[in-house]
Amino acid sequence: MKIIKRIDNIAFEWSDLNQKYQIIQYYPNEYYGELETYIKNGYKQEGDVLTKPGHSIAISFFTKKELNYVIAFLDKTSDGWEMRTVGARPFNLLEDQFDAFRRVSRFAFGYLEDLEDED
Repeated sequence: MKIIKRIDNIAFEWSDLNQKYQIIQYYPNEYYGELETYIKNGYKQEGDVLTKPGHSIAISFFTKKELNYVIAFLDKTSDGWEMRTVGARPFNLLEDQFDAFRRVSRFAFGYLEDLEDED
């Protein structure tokens, strides 16, 4: 992921995985730094994962201070750029988060329009 613009916990970025521009919400990872706790509680480290019968957890889950999820994708159409939200996620944001989402979205559309002008 390449973050292009971030305001508070909302970011506009390019996703290599999805091959799309997207708007993301970041949130604190409550498991950050808890690897040893899980090992003490019976998980076994096998390479890049912790395992216990029936499931596994990637080690990277414990090393990232923040996690994130997609709020919206920005799709190129024949009429220009369109925002496709993931369910009602934008409407579940707190007021200050929604303000950041609005500002990041406005920036994103301007950025994408400028990209087209360069082509």
